[in-house]
Amino acid sequence: MRNTSYSAQRATESSNLLDVIAEWISLHNQRVAKIHEWQRLETQLFTQAKQSGIAIEASFESGRPEAKVMKALDEQIEDLAQQTDDLAAKILSQPVGSLAEAAAKIEVALRLQGTEDWQPYALELVEDGLDALRKSLG
Repeated sequence: MRNTSYSAQRATESSNLLDVIAEWISLHNQRVAKIHEWQRLETQLFTQAKQSGIAIEASFESGRPEAKVMKALDEQIEDLAQQTDDLAAKILSQPVGSLAEAAAKIEVALRLQGTEDWQPYALELVEDGLDALRKSLG
């Protein structure tokens, strides 16, 4: 997704909705980082299991440090998923009062959808429209 540095909350323009969206983005980014860490550990654990001739399933149940960290990360990822789901429902329930809030809601939707499984051109069209909206905001 383009424009990942865009901040939903501008210093000169703040609202409760923008605050909630900024919190959602922060929690979402934390969740994504934990998922990437989990995947890195999974690769490491799989490599070690293969080199040792151990079944992959057994390596997950082992007392290896990677497996323990992955289990802890699973819980954190699930907790963050619940928090972001709750905030997304709150964001949806709040009315839009400005173009900045509209752009921020679209930003959340794009992050929720991700870059996979879009119909041809749909993602690019939404991103292009959002870029134009952001430019009009200054």
